[in-house]
Amino acid sequence: MLALVKIMWQSMIAAASGERQLIKNNAKLVFTCFPAICLIISPFILSFISGEGIYTVKTLSQLSVASQWLGFISSLVMVMVFSFYSERGKKFWNTGCAVLSLILAFIFFDSAMFNTGENGSANSIFIQSISPDVKCERGMVVFKYKKGDESEWRCPTSIAMMQESGKMFIPWPDYEDGKSKDLTKGIDKLQDEFKDK
Repeated sequence: MLALVKIMWQSMIAAASGERQLIKNNAKLVFTCFPAICLIISPFILSFISGEGIYTVKTLSQLSVASQWLGFISSLVMVMVFSFYSERGKKFWNTGCAVLSLILAFIFFDSAMFNTGENGSANSIFIQSISPDVKCERGMVVFKYKKGDESEWRCPTSIAMMQESGKMFIPWPDYEDGKSKDLTKGIDKLQDEFKDK
């Protein structure tokens, strides 16, 4: 994002001085990167939109997972773009941007993989009542249910986006995590109780 702002600033200076070739080169990079950056920041934007309460949880969950996968793909596109530009010159800055984009790709991939499948979120006090081995001091626990196996859980330590959806975006490493067989048993018990009613 900062690289895009820097390039836009350079383009304005070049426009003022009349350097047409620099303007043309920077315009290509800006128009290549801008859509990818918009998709990368989509979880932040969707967090603000979802706070209005006009969408269903199912719709928000689908949007959340889609934005996480699009963020992953866009980050990989940014890696390729900056790798290409690092071969053409200014290796230090472009290589740094490529590495940062690769880290972003990992963050999006980690969250998208966790949110793919059967998962949900619940109040941490409730989760600890059915599974005492889940240690979470925050108000919310996100879990990935695995029938007959240990369920994964994550407790956000700072920021969690798309909280109104069932598929929150919790960036790595801002969470505590673990696996719990008791959590699986507790969820199985709750599902059985709801099936009987």
